[in-house]
Amino acid sequence: KRKLTERELEEIVMEIQNGEYKDENDYDFIESEGSETEDLEKTDIVEDDVFETFTAQNPEEKASLFSNKITGGQPAVPHSFPHQVALQIEVPLGTAFCGGSILSETVILTAAHCVETVKTAKVIVGAHNLQNDEPTTQTFNSTRFIVHEEWSMLFKHNDIALIILEQNIEFNDNVKKIELPVDGETVADGQEATVSGWGITEDGSQTVSPELNYVTANILPLRECNKFYFGLLDNTQICLNGENGKSSCRGDSGGALITKSESKTVQIGIVSFGIIFGCEIGYPGTTVEQQSNQVTELAAESPELKHSNPDHPPLFLAAAQNLQKCWTYL
Repeated sequence: KRKLTERELEEIVMEIQNGEYKDENDYDFIESEGSETEDLEKTDIVEDDVFETFTAQNPEEKASLFSNKITGGQPAVPHSFPHQVALQIEVPLGTAFCGGSILSETVILTAAHCVETVKTAKVIVGAHNLQNDEPTTQTFNSTRFIVHEEWSMLFKHNDIALIILEQNIEFNDNVKKIELPVDGETVADGQEATVSGWGITEDGSQTVSPELNYVTANILPLRECNKFYFGLLDNTQICLNGENGKSSCRGDSGGALITKSESKTVQIGIVSFGIIFGCEIGYPGTTVEQQSNQVTELAAESPELKHSNPDHPPLFLAAAQNLQKCWTYL
């Protein structure tokens, strides 16, 4: 039996998801020792169907990004998710769109697949309707990213990244940081959780919603979710039940999966990916570890990060390695 490259493995996984895979039994499923993703061009990455790519090349076409359709969720009360972040990323095919959450005045939490090949990103906080010029909106540009060093584009494990801002976010009633789990807090199967975002609101669409939407659904047991993903998920991932079309979609990636109680709102995961377009079946998200509230301090105090150059990989990787103790299941 021959060993597969990571690229071949990725093609097989895509065939499995599309129902086209035929097992010829002439090779072993293993992870390659090296990562071919390091050599991929940006255009190769953004063509992956889990990356939120939209085609708006100029301001006149901005309106074509948006749709008022809502599937499985409902419009959010303006600023009822004050931790919500919109990320707009210029890529060769147009404008890529992801979500994120505020961890501190200078740190944004998002998905690794949103920023792993990106050099600059526009970070928008305090927004509700992205078509309007709202006085509550604060906009930042960032060139500093920390991607989990064990992020796997193939299996979507460790889909976690930080965006570091050069200027401080101004907190107010409309813009607040999100709390992360503390020791002893657990998430149970069947528990209600909520995700918000401006992502695509129906399968096959290429538009995102102008207004923030949200959906609340129950956490699906991993064994049930793995029936849709051919056993590829591990216990670092969490799924929502996608019954009745309730789910996240393209454009929601990187956003926070939260639980709410009378006393507080806690982020328990990051929107990662879904089956094909991820609009109708519960999506997996990367679980946020109980000690990850240390990320803010670490990102702010890390000498490697303070002096890192986005075009200097050694320092960039050094900063990423310092996150080892902050995430679970590394």
